Amino acid sequence: MKSIGQSNENYGFPPSLAAVMRSKGIDLKLTRAILTKYNAGAYDHFQPVQATGFPRIDGERIIDLTGPLEVDIDLAA
Repeated sequence: MKSIGQSNENYGFPPSLAAVMRSKGIDLKLTRAILTKYNAGAYDHFQPVQATGFPRIDGERIIDLTGPLEVDIDLAA
């Protein structure tokens, strides 16, 4: 039995995986299209991004979001 808003088409994904993907809002048809192109080599001409390093943690470029975040905004009068 199919639920309202759910398609019986799983686009080649196993039913359990398709259900989880749908519950997370993942577009199965688009995902299948991207994976098919990827597996066919359609993206092989792109060079991977190479990180040259990491900036030091200065509280401006890398912000620790593991705790509460406080922001001050100076509003014009």
